Amino acid sequence: MAFNLLAIEINEHISSYLPTDRDVCNFRLTCKTTNAAVSSHRCGVWRALFARRYDMLPGKTGLELKMLYQIRARFLYKLPPIFHMGQESKEIRCMEHLRNLVVESYADKSIGCKAREPSKNIRELRRFMLRTNFLDKILSRFYDGPNINPLLHTLQLVFTHWHLDHLLRNPTYGFSHSQHVVYAHPTNSPMFLDRDRFRVNIDFFLHTANFFKYHMTSEDEQTLYPLMRQLEYDQKPRAWEGPIKQPRGVPLVKKLGSHWKGSYAYLDPEDMPHIREMPYTGHCLFTDNIDFQDGFQTLNLDFSHSASTAPWPRAFDSHLDALPSNPLCRTLHSLSKHKKRRFQDTNRIHHPLIDTTLDTSLETPPSSPGYIVHQTLTMPHRILPTSAEDMPPTPTSPPPVLTPKKGVNYLQFAGSGNDTERFQCSGIVHPLPPQHGIPGWQRVTIMKFFDPISSSSAGGMGGSTTPLTSDDGFELDDDVNINNGCWAYEGVVLPGGMIMLGRWWSPVDDMEERHCMGPFVFWNVDGEEGQ
Repeated sequence: MAFNLLAIEINEHISSYLPTDRDVCNFRLTCKTTNAAVSSHRCGVWRALFARRYDMLPGKTGLELKMLYQIRARFLYKLPPIFHMGQESKEIRCMEHLRNLVVESYADKSIGCKAREPSKNIRELRRFMLRTNFLDKILSRFYDGPNINPLLHTLQLVFTHWHLDHLLRNPTYGFSHSQHVVYAHPTNSPMFLDRDRFRVNIDFFLHTANFFKYHMTSEDEQTLYPLMRQLEYDQKPRAWEGPIKQPRGVPLVKKLGSHWKGSYAYLDPEDMPHIREMPYTGHCLFTDNIDFQDGFQTLNLDFSHSASTAPWPRAFDSHLDALPSNPLCRTLHSLSKHKKRRFQDTNRIHHPLIDTTLDTSLETPPSSPGYIVHQTLTMPHRILPTSAEDMPPTPTSPPPVLTPKKGVNYLQFAGSGNDTERFQCSGIVHPLPPQHGIPGWQRVTIMKFFDPISSSSAGGMGGSTTPLTSDDGFELDDDVNINNGCWAYEGVVLPGGMIMLGRWWSPVDDMEERHCMGPFVFWNVDGEEGQ
């Protein structure tokens, strides 16, 4: 045959033009020479196929890429599962590969730089979402909450930008339940599941995403849907545009984008007691107040030196508790060290030439408050030390207190925007540990103010007050007076830094009642020059 006369390299080059995996396999069966080309020890054909479909993984051999390519083809393309609660073995293994695609997106790109081309991993993730029910079933079986694999909800939350895309036309399930959750008292519906904010309440933020999904994609609702249709592509919620996983030795704290759009919602004060006292039945809906007449709210963030070095007012922190805690700083410091600690994932398909271990940057630390290994799932577990060198040191004294350092443990910013009228704000963002194997989470707190804030002299006693107007910029003194024109925001920035979700409230409202509050969403709309 003609292929027998060609060199192996030429046959490898020919196979790179074949459109499908089946064509490559058929080409391999043509003759001994084509079989040698496709099955060579260099695996050049499979490396080319991997590079054509996924973001390239630096440091992997051709054989490793071949095995990984074939495993992904099995679980993501040939036999994708039907997702229910993420408990079946096929669902678990498939979600692990989806998580790897998220973490390994833009793996061949530099940290801190916007990629010129979209991630191939994100393209494959979107194709997977379109041909499976992964996004269709968001919160549809939430009454079985304790039995749902938390990784399922975590991945669905990471894919919030697709929930908010009205072109995908995914149905919205459980909106009435989401409405109850986002307006519930913070004590009953916290954003974090522990005092030091190690564990994000994934379900609360997924309910928040589901709440806004209903308003942005429901044509019958006619609240935010017309506004979403009018937006250009680069003004809509988008996927992340750079690496999520940061290499060791690189500080976890990073700046957010400059330009954001968003919206918020609230209920009439007389409805708040009713929605909290009424047991959830799935049939009762309340009328949300959403300002859609003046378009989406805008938010511009400033991380310049003057904004980041301004004092953080004690009055702001008394309401927001914005700075990271000492235990959180210690944990994040350990995550940024060069020394690796390994976890074993028993759900991976093991192969001696494939690294199947996860380090601590991909899992919530076992020392975190409330860390639980679900026995119903085969979740990662800690490998016991095998030598004296691997044994953790015996604590002889209390751990050192790490005072949060600006620029190291957190960043401060100033901001401004339009919400029916001009406003200003000041805020803090700091990193969070990985959640269910996905890194890149951040907590954001913002104090937004319309009316001038009175800034008193040092000590706040007996001095004259000077109103802080827009002409004064953002040079806040350490003592300011909170008034009715101030609004507190707290939430999380999803991995990739493109979407933030959370809760707003009035800091002068009665904390026990907290009737003046509701959910919010912002998404980054920086252009090519914005990164």
